[in-house]
Amino acid sequence: MTPPSPENTIETTQEIQAPGFIARLRKASSRAFWVLVFFGSLAFFTFLKFPEARIKALIQGQVNAALAPQGISVTSQDASLSVWRGLRYTMRDVSVNFVKTGKAVRLDRLLVAPSLTALMFGKVAGSIDAEKGKSEISVGFSLKDTVADFEVDFDDVDIGKTGIAEAAAGVPAKGIINGFVELDGDLNNPPSWNGKGDVKIAHLELPPQNVVIFKLPEVGVSTSEIKFKIANGKVDLREVRLGDPKRKPPDDLTATLTGEIALQKFLMGSQLKVGARFSLSDRILQALGPLVIGFVNPGKQADGSYAYDISGSLQAPVPVPVQHK
Repeated sequence: MTPPSPENTIETTQEIQAPGFIARLRKASSRAFWVLVFFGSLAFFTFLKFPEARIKALIQGQVNAALAPQGISVTSQDASLSVWRGLRYTMRDVSVNFVKTGKAVRLDRLLVAPSLTALMFGKVAGSIDAEKGKSEISVGFSLKDTVADFEVDFDDVDIGKTGIAEAAAGVPAKGIINGFVELDGDLNNPPSWNGKGDVKIAHLELPPQNVVIFKLPEVGVSTSEIKFKIANGKVDLREVRLGDPKRKPPDDLTATLTGEIALQKFLMGSQLKVGARFSLSDRILQALGPLVIGFVNPGKQADGSYAYDISGSLQAPVPVPVQHK
């Protein structure tokens, strides 16, 4: 009888060993699955037995702790907690208070849904949904130390009814915002930032106000769009447009910005390489007076608009008039 060749012996051994290996892999996978089920169930039922009042206080405290550095705090008249579709903390009749202006944004509902899975990896993550009438702002976020990743979506946000502009900047503006902003990177290191955004503002109205020594009348801008991309700390202004130059009667302000901003660690030191072109209505020019008109006139173009190239930093921009041909 002819003995089996070495090649046949190896093939036979592999054929015998392969089913055993698959069986062991299946057994290990099954064990891993049940271990995960055990720990998941343990965490879930431990959570269920945790006093609801303490969980509410914990979430409320985490929200305010995150907002405190920006001078913002949140209070509500009513709050509820749900776990059946994931941890969800819902506040109603909410006030978002801004220390700097002493104003508050009033919301019908604020829903905070933290991610328990992210907490296992040392991150603070989840989502926040804010509603006021038909206005809605949705925020998805992830934060570990100072490294953040978030996306903000604006859906028919009425900045007049919500009071966002007045609370944040002290200006009782009106208008409707739609769009999104995405950003990720180290919050303390702007050159590490990446992101993009496309925000549209309709029917923007600014009330009469004092600017330095001038009293500006009400300013109306029919439509605006801000579209940008950030790659490794460089902001590409893809489309920044205020007002519609073809509108009749014309908007009080129309402007376009193009170019880029190189972000620096000290944000106000970020370097500008931007071209600006703008037009002002006769009503606004009359309100500004001859002093301001004389200041902007060097950049006046043949069509009556003004054009400037802007360099320097955000803190100290240097406008250079563009000479028209």
